Amino acid sequence: MRSSLRTAGLAATLIGAIASVELLVYVGNRRSSNEAQQIVMALIGIWVVSPFVILLAASALSKGWSPLTRTTLYITMIVITVLSMIVYTLAATGPIRAKPAAPFVGIPPVSWVLIAASLAIAALVSRKRNT
Repeated sequence: MRSSLRTAGLAATLIGAIASVELLVYVGNRRSSNEAQQIVMALIGIWVVSPFVILLAASALSKGWSPLTRTTLYITMIVITVLSMIVYTLAATGPIRAKPAAPFVGIPPVSWVLIAASLAIAALVSRKRNT
């Protein structure tokens, strides 16, 4: 079970990273484009991908973690991807807004907090079970 959950988590994370950037580019192309905007878009793109990079890095480092913490990581990978895709898709498909980048700027820090909180809680619960 954990192997298929790991595969689903990794696949979701990779797909989420790519789709997030694609949606960002789509939103950016809906507005007038200039050279300065392209630089800002690139920086926001790095920002948008950061939670997915953190999740992939955590997966690479998780070999020594407890089964509960690893399972929590894989579920978090899927949850972060699904929530990000919902918000980014709504931002991309809705009417053109005055501040179209707001969801793309706001979701990554929320994702970081969710990642940190879920893994910290799982690690604490796992330690208490082992003592």
